Amino acid sequence: MSFCVRLRPSVEARRLGGKARSLLRLATAGLRVPEALVVTSDLFAAQRAGGPPLPAELPRAGVPGSGTLAAIGAVAAALAARAWPAGFVEELTGGLADLDPSPDARFAVRSSAAVEDRAGALAAGLFLSRLDVPRHAVPEAVRAVLASAVAPAAVVYLAQRGLTIDALGFSVLIHPFVGGDAAGIAAWDPTSPAPPLIDTHLGDDRAARGPLEAALHQLAASHGAVEVEWVAAGDRPTFLQLRPYRAGPRTERAGGDDPNGPWRWDAAHNPLPLSPAQAGLVALADARCRTAFRQRVTDGYLFYADDPSFTARTPSADADTFAVLKALAETRLGVPAPNLEEALETFTAIYGPLFGEVQPAARAARIALSSFLRSHGLDPTPLFQTLAAIVASAAGERRRRAEAVVSAPDAPTRRVALDAYLDLFGDESCAWDVAAPTWRE
Repeated sequence: MSFCVRLRPSVEARRLGGKARSLLRLATAGLRVPEALVVTSDLFAAQRAGGPPLPAELPRAGVPGSGTLAAIGAVAAALAARAWPAGFVEELTGGLADLDPSPDARFAVRSSAAVEDRAGALAAGLFLSRLDVPRHAVPEAVRAVLASAVAPAAVVYLAQRGLTIDALGFSVLIHPFVGGDAAGIAAWDPTSPAPPLIDTHLGDDRAARGPLEAALHQLAASHGAVEVEWVAAGDRPTFLQLRPYRAGPRTERAGGDDPNGPWRWDAAHNPLPLSPAQAGLVALADARCRTAFRQRVTDGYLFYADDPSFTARTPSADADTFAVLKALAETRLGVPAPNLEEALETFTAIYGPLFGEVQPAARAARIALSSFLRSHGLDPTPLFQTLAAIVASAAGERRRRAEAVVSAPDAPTRRVALDAYLDLFGDESCAWDVAAPTWRE
């Protein structure tokens, strides 16, 4: 059986998954998309064949119990341990060479579940994707993406909608990694009087805004309300995903005209309503902490606006500032559990300098480094990825400890690795909301 196919309209749609199908729709519209390879849903089905079944009874609301989590864990362990089918790696290697034969090629390895990009169950951000992957690491990236199909969050998300990943199918979309000057999402509902929404996550989008708006109008004529992911080099956007769009709260609902400038919905990071507790925390931080942006919650949704009155400190003492903040945090967090008022005081004491001094200085340093590299003819994108991998950081330590849990060969080793993870990161949660349980909880 062939598990890898070049993305073409002739391939049976059920084998491609949502992201791959959306790339075909973008190409059919005449928009720029990367050439792509699909590891079809046949591979996931083959890897799951004969393995333990998913739990028959899954929670349609709330969180799963320990028995359910153990059963899901057994499914994940079996999938991770399953050897590749004969010939698959060779087939994948040949497909990658057809996409980009250069030895230093980099690839994006992205989930393409059947449920993705489907109205009512978009599953945005639910499954794993790996970006800027070197050729030799693509097979293991495929394995990691497949594993995300049976992560507890994914299994429960689907169960709440009466779905299972085995019935739906799960594919992997691979294309050359696309870099650029700017990247983000863009959306438009032609039935709304509001103009197209362009939310840029990275870089300067001014040259690309015209082509992006033209593409939204073109797509909306055929598909109705649409949202796209894009990367742009100058005024030439490349489109990476198309999905149905459900218009959320718009800028005018957060305050309309304001001396702070336009308010923008934080759809990229917080597309769903926040809990009342988190909304109260946002209001507290906005009132007490001076940062480069203002925040407010309207109808449960988070909005932000630039604060023109904010002046960042000069970056000459960044390391000292961070060291002082780190010592303050460790001192405050090292005492016995405080009451609520003391906890909120600790929160604002750390939040203010972190986002009012450290973050603006780090952003300025990154922009300066990016400009320096470009002035010497170097692309900063892969260099930043390398730098992030070798510089000691909380993110790197979090990843290292999480991988130790996943790769543990037996239950006692996994317990030790889990305790080590929770010791440092147990007070974090899977969502930016104080109402969400922490990992330790």
